[in-house]
Amino acid sequence: MRKLAFYAVVGVLAVLGISVVADALVLTDEERLETFAEALAGDAEVDRIGRALRYVDTAREDVELTLGAERLRFGDGDDAEVATELRDALEELSGADTELVQKSVEIDGDEARVAVRLRSREGLVDAVFDLAKHGERWVVFAARIR
Repeated sequence: MRKLAFYAVVGVLAVLGISVVADALVLTDEERLETFAEALAGDAEVDRIGRALRYVDTAREDVELTLGAERLRFGDGDDAEVATELRDALEELSGADTELVQKSVEIDGDEARVAVRLRSREGLVDAVFDLAKHGERWVVFAARIR
């Protein structure tokens, strides 16, 4: 009887251990999107905008940028143009340490919205990014920056 109880306890512990390891190895959609938001903050030595641009793929999703009152649309093959416009829009954040003051991640099926407020010594920037899911990857299809 003791052997049976021992093996039952060992079996339960093994299942729990596997569950904990699997959970630690699996990245959820929310964690992926929080990583995107956090990519925009950090010290001045890091190419924060470049990290965020990894989420842009105009071959999969057209991108609409709203920069103040200006609205720009980009299609397949325009990744470099999107990068230029985003870098220009977020110029006040470049070259300075940037703090992520506030972030919000909302997921609705295969679409998500990530809103961030960033602060540098130059001031505050508010940005909202809409993303679509393609397989395991999230891709920006709209961004509004104020």
